Amino acid sequence: MLWRFMIGQEFQGKGYGQAALEVVIAMAQSHPVCNHLIAAYVKGNQKMAHLLEKNDFVLDSEEERELVFRLETP
Repeated sequence: MLWRFMIGQEFQGKGYGQAALEVVIAMAQSHPVCNHLIAAYVKGNQKMAHLLEKNDFVLDSEEERELVFRLETP
């Protein structure tokens, strides 16, 4: 389980988040019992929204302050 996925503000926009997320997705896809990933972020965080949508995550649910996205990892 990965609880937090954060890129320091000074490192954002340099591709580190994309590279790290690609590793997480690849690990999940190769794990025999992992069938999906869940990612949540605070509403208004457009950088995270873009990163998740670019990597095929889809909106799963909406909480009071967060949006929850899901990626199936067959």
